[in-house]
Amino acid sequence: MKYESIALSGLPGSGKSTLARSLSSLYGWPVHSVGKIFKEQWKREKPKITFEEYWVLTDMERNRQIEELSREIVETGRVIADQRFITQFTDLPCLLVYVMADLNLRVERNIANGRYQGTQEQISELLLKREEHELNMYHQLYGETDFRDPSNYHLTLNAGKLTLDEEARIITSLLE
Repeated sequence: MKYESIALSGLPGSGKSTLARSLSSLYGWPVHSVGKIFKEQWKREKPKITFEEYWVLTDMERNRQIEELSREIVETGRVIADQRFITQFTDLPCLLVYVMADLNLRVERNIANGRYQGTQEQISELLLKREEHELNMYHQLYGETDFRDPSNYHLTLNAGKLTLDEEARIITSLLE
């Protein structure tokens, strides 16, 4: 299959957004980031609470609308989708990539980039709660499959074992 877009999924801190920016520079394709959409809404609507508190408050209707928008954007081609839920693209000419990283690495990354404040244990707990909420939202949207299951993707990359350049080279080899 000739892929016309790339969709990246992965848990918070796995490196998918960094990879999306790198691929955007490489291909000149725009990045469509669902996380960015939600974060812009959060800043407008509820800036006095944390993003994690806001995310838990998002309703099904808003999530469905954003998922439909994402599908429309990916259907146009030549885009990099940066989002959690990409298995709805399986019928499109889109390379589905799951970026994984163990919890300790994800915690370290979130501490290093200053995204979360607290101890490693607190940040670990926060990431696990967010993961649980995202899985519940996915189940409500798409059924009982698990978006974290690598068998739902064309490619799984372990960000703890690969450099960003290596990840990009592997993806490029599949697009050519």
